[in-house]
Amino acid sequence: MRLHAIFPAAGHGVRMGKAASLPKALIPLHGIPMLIRSLRAIEAAVVVDQAVVAVPPDHVDAVTSALAGQSRAALLCVLGGATREESVHNAFLSLQAAPEDLVIIHDADRPLVEPELVKRVVDRAAAEGAAICAVGLTDTLKEVAQDGHVIRTHPRERFYLAQTPQVFRHAILDRAYSLRRRFEIPASDEAAIVEQAGFTVHVLNGSLRNIKVTFPQDLDMVDRWIGTGA
Repeated sequence: MRLHAIFPAAGHGVRMGKAASLPKALIPLHGIPMLIRSLRAIEAAVVVDQAVVAVPPDHVDAVTSALAGQSRAALLCVLGGATREESVHNAFLSLQAAPEDLVIIHDADRPLVEPELVKRVVDRAAAEGAAICAVGLTDTLKEVAQDGHVIRTHPRERFYLAQTPQVFRHAILDRAYSLRRRFEIPASDEAAIVEQAGFTVHVLNGSLRNIKVTFPQDLDMVDRWIGTGA
């Protein structure tokens, strides 16, 4: 069994205010691009045979240059799509994988994922075929109508916020893609595609530290954590 890692990194960082100058994945954190930190975190946990990065079409050279010499795996850049789902699918199609191999999908903008968490998710996927990490809700969950009134309050114990890495046996993800009428209703993560295909996705406890850098305040917080060794 071999391990393949996909890093969707085609976002332009519009919500970060960085779109005009730098792809989001290359925003530096203490001098090291987020993408490189995410790649290193995965490779600190497991031996990756092939790594594929989905990159913005207008920043291929910049991302390719930044990745040079940064991975022990065979490294490939592919063009990202208009959505995250398209980007991951493009990367998946480029894999040279056997059905029993595992595919790790990890957001390029989750640079603080702990190697221990990565290994737990990979080990569970190796045993069960599909596994993700997620964190439970701590706040009360309200379902709200468009006009702003509360429809109902949900029991938060049953709801989780999905994170990455998400890990799947190649044959399972391949079958899930083949059953999906792709891109009509975008899926926000690959677990949703696998679930829709009828496969069981196992959930492991994630980490509050494993945040997705989306807004400038996220970047500031992660930068401080790295600077203080927190």
